[in-house]
Amino acid sequence: MKTVGMLDLRDVDTNALVELTDVFVDCNSDIMQRTVDFMRKIKNPYLFKVNGKAVKVVFDDTSARFQERLTDAICNILANKS
Repeated sequence: MKTVGMLDLRDVDTNALVELTDVFVDCNSDIMQRTVDFMRKIKNPYLFKVNGKAVKVVFDDTSARFQERLTDAICNILANKS
């Protein structure tokens, strides 16, 4: 099995991915609830689709925590959705 980082997006069945623009997360709830809610809805936070296009998420090796980056990204994307 390939890791997400090694996965070629051309090999991904986009029909099997969750559409991020259909995911709603209440950014007013606490960070743990937002994270749990997002993970439950998106199923794979590293591989999903946006407007029908497959998206692969890869993080740089930094001191920022994954949870902080993920929460910021989710809230930014959803804030720009409306």
